[in-house]
Order: sequence, then structure tokens, then C-alpha cells
Amino acid sequence: MRGFRSFIVSILALVLIGAINKTGAATLTTLWQFSGGSDGGLPEAPLIQGFDTNFYGTTSVGTSDGLGIVFRITPTGVLTNLHTFTGGSDGGIPEAGLTQGSDSNFYGTTSAGGSNDVGSVFKITSAGTFTSLWQFGNGPDGGEPQAGLVQGFDGNFYGTTSAGGSNDEGVIYKITSAGALTSLWQFSGGPDGGEPDAGLVQGSDSNFYGTTSAGGTNTGFGTVFKITSQGTLTTLYRFSGGSDGSDPEAGLVAASVSNFYGTTFAGGVDGNGTIFKIASGTFSNVYRFSGSADGANPEAPLVLGSDGNFYGTTSDGGTNSFGNVFKFTSAGTLTTLWQFSGGTDGSFPFAGLVQGIDSLFYGTTYEGGTNSSGVVFKLNPASASANSGPQIASVQIVGTNVVVTIVAVPSDTYQLQFSASMVPASWTNVVGAVTNNATGAVPLIDVGGASHPQRFYRVEVVP
Repeated sequence: MRGFRSFIVSILALVLIGAINKTGAATLTTLWQFSGGSDGGLPEAPLIQGFDTNFYGTTSVGTSDGLGIVFRITPTGVLTNLHTFTGGSDGGIPEAGLTQGSDSNFYGTTSAGGSNDVGSVFKITSAGTFTSLWQFGNGPDGGEPQAGLVQGFDGNFYGTTSAGGSNDEGVIYKITSAGALTSLWQFSGGPDGGEPDAGLVQGSDSNFYGTTSAGGTNTGFGTVFKITSQGTLTTLYRFSGGSDGSDPEAGLVAASVSNFYGTTFAGGVDGNGTIFKIASGTFSNVYRFSGSADGANPEAPLVLGSDGNFYGTTSDGGTNSFGNVFKFTSAGTLTTLWQFSGGTDGSFPFAGLVQGIDSLFYGTTYEGGTNSSGVVFKLNPASASANSGPQIASVQIVGTNVVVTIVAVPSDTYQLQFSASMVPASWTNVVGAVTNNATGAVPLIDVGGASHPQRFYRVEVVP
């Protein structure tokens, strides 16, 4: 067995469990340096690896209008502009990354443009065919979305806007792949929070979890919340602005069934930000950035690596004050992996990381590079070769079946396994291993799996 990825279904939620053994120092490779022209510039968003194994992302500026692009970049650094925003019905200035839906299309948001110049929701194919799904009106539907979308277990997409709503404090919304939008919550700026800059994550209980950068009862330092798909919101924590942190600009990452980790931009030690955990609704502060080698002011969410550690970026701090990449263990140990120099490796990573099927991490920086317009980079946490386990792309219930789609390595064979508990004595194979005969997405099906109240799954690479 070369490696495995596991996820938990109850009925469905994603948790990664695995192991990568590496030794040596981290190495960073610059894949692209943006020019600010037709290739875009100043990327604020993370990348996503598509079913075709290429990476897709957005830049917030670029072209003569300066309104941003959608791009595709290969793992070796060949970049293609898929769409140039005009500021019209297609929107402009995308500050968020993309989500690949179960239909293989990519979905995203823009923070400006549209008929009311307060943003839009769009769909784009891997070939660049663009469709505008919604143009925000800054009313009950919200406006100025800073965050991307997440596809729920029901197939709909869920997101937030930082403005709009009855109090102009932002909205949580649901939108179908056909563009029908429903407002689920309009923030008041009070105890429920306000101005959510981050997207949502769906938990194993089918509820969505997120943060607001403002509001709460402590002079507006932000909140952590839970919301159902029907729009019932529960505030889980209100930041004080002290050692617990303040102004969370990033979303959460699920570490297990009931544990979520997140970051705050400020608060902590001298306002440098924090890492926190919400376990079964209980808040704990697990790390406070010093502003020195460990970095400062994280704006991006953490990503759970296949080795069980968390990986993230800080937008500032580090030896050169250009931000860094770090690894963080659940025991609370932080290791700085890379400190940006402001040169060809980039500077000020506003976005988080994505782990590729090669187990390396890919990301963007907002500035730096030869044109000071940002870069796309690849980071190997250690010098030894990485373990190429499968990447889970989507999980769906189709009738009574559970369909797990993975981004797979050509010619590798994959076996879906299940159990009734998270730490079983043994795993049961779903009938039929699947060999990937072409680069791209591979569906693994548990026939009748959705009829069970709870199942835990893992995907094993068959030797």
C-alpha cells in the first residue's frame, strides 16, 4: 500500500487521514510570475486542483481594465487565461478562489461588477465557457462577496457576502447550479456577527460552519457560527480582541467529526493573530503568532495535510516581513517552512494552500515576482519524494448510493473501504476496485451506502 486518504460520512463530511514520511528542508519552486497584463496579477485566492490534475485560480487584477482573470496552470507551470472580466454582467475583481462542482464545472464569485457593481456568481468550464449565474443587488441577496462557494451534500452551493442584507452587514446564501439564489441569513452586526469575509465548510452533521470578521458582543471583533441549510444560525463564539484573537478573515477547516480549526488576522500577541480550535462547540486558543520567524496576520484558512498536520500561510511577518508558510500540529507545535523574500518567490501570501495529488503544496502570493504582481508557487515540505495518495474531489449521495470522486494517478488502482466507526478493527472493501485508465476524475461507488445512518470511508491505493 503506497498511501490512503480517509473521509468520514455521517451522513457525509470530509476528513483526511493519512501518512507521509519526509525528511529534510522545505523547497519552494516558482511556477509563474504574473505580469499584471493578460495573465493577470495580484492573486488573493487559493488554487484548486481540477479533475484533470491542472490547477485553477483567479487574479484580482489584469488586462487593460484591471478587473482580473480566471486561469489554468499545469503542475509544471504553463498558464492559460480562461476568462477576462469586463466589469459588466460577468462581474469583476474576483477575490475568491474556485470550487469544482460535481458536474465538473467551476463556480466562483466576483466582489465587484455585475448590474449593481456589487459582485456576481459565475460558472466556467475548464475550456473557458463562462456563464453569469447571479448579479448581486446589495439587498436581501447581499453584495460584495469576498469568499468563494462550497457545494453542499444536497448539490446546491453555499456562500457569504461581506455586505448587503437588511443591515448592510452581509448575508449567507444558497444558490443552485442553474442560478436560483435564496438568502438564508442577514447579519445584524450585533451578537450574530457581521461582515463575513470567509466562506463556509460543511460538517458531518450537514450544518455549515463559518466566521464573521466583525460583530459579536465584544466591540465587534468577530464570531464563529453554525447555520443549517434551512437558515437557522447559532453563534458558537464571540472574539474579545485579546489573547483569543480578533477579526477572523479566514474560514474553518474540519479536523474530525466535531473539531474545527481556524485563524484570526489580529489579536493574540501584539495583534499578530492566532490559531484556534472549536471542539464540539467549545473554543480554545492553540497558538498565538509572535510576528517574528513564525509570521503574523494570517488571512487564509488552514489546510489539513495527508500527514495529519495543518499547513497555512501568514500574510506578514517572517524574517523578511513578507509572510511565510508554516506547518502546525494538533499538539500545538508550529514549524516555519518558508519565509518569502519578496523576490522571485513572491511576497504577502493572502491565500491558503492546496495539496496536490503529488502531496506537494501549491499556492499564490499577492505581490513579489519580477513584476511585483504575485506568483504561483509549489512547496515541498521536505526534500524527500512525496507520497502520491489520491485527492478526494467530491462526495455525493445519488439515490441510495454514496459516490466518492477522486483525482487519481493514471494506471493506479483504487479500493473504496468502509466501516461503522472511525477507528475500526478492520475495514470492509466495497465490491470492485477501480483502475484509472486516464488522467482525471474517478468515481468510486458504495452501492446502498446512503441507507446507513453512519459510515466511515477510506480510499486505498492497491499495490
